[in-house]
Amino acid sequence: MKKTIAIIIGLCCLGLIAPSLASAKEKKAKLTPEQVTAAKALLAKYDANTNGILDPEEIAKLQKDFAAGSAPDAAVFDVNSDKTLDDTEIATLQKALTAKGKKHKKKADDAAPAPAPAQ
Repeated sequence: MKKTIAIIIGLCCLGLIAPSLASAKEKKAKLTPEQVTAAKALLAKYDANTNGILDPEEIAKLQKDFAAGSAPDAAVFDVNSDKTLDDTEIATLQKALTAKGKKHKKKADDAAPAPAPAQ
């Protein structure tokens, strides 16, 4: 009887832990090179105010254009192939834009001249 209870408790704990492990794995999903390239192209086309991110109005225009077939670069983010960009797919696009910005900033920091040695 005690073994049965221990097994049931163990399975319940596993049932609680497994979903959190799956969601953590999804969050760590890597961007493809195609997504990074497409994000750059979409930013260049849709970032009307040139602030380096896509604002809600710019995202709405992108979604409208993609649905109409005039934003083919966005297809790499349409993972469910429904010809629309839902919130999850837009989040992946924003992640690609953020990753691009971080890499660019890091390179700029690396390019800074080294301080002169003390004499």
